[in-house]
Amino acid sequence: MSGDQTPSAGGSDASTTAFERFASGGFERLDLDADETMLAVIEVVDSLYGPLIEALIGTDLADVPPEPGADMATAPREIERR
Repeated sequence: MSGDQTPSAGGSDASTTAFERFASGGFERLDLDADETMLAVIEVVDSLYGPLIEALIGTDLADVPPEPGADMATAPREIERR
């Protein structure tokens, strides 16, 4: 690659963050073009929800009983306390 070419979306560059490479790779895999604005919006959303998602993934739910008769198409029901 000559000095006047820029790396591809999946390429590596010192100024490109890991997030940008990850997101660009996802867009590339879906054969979509992502501009800087799209990447910026996704990065903001990831910064807001990413830590919460990681906390949820890391939560030990082994002692939480499953909802009886769970229907994934409806909201959870409150368990009746006796």
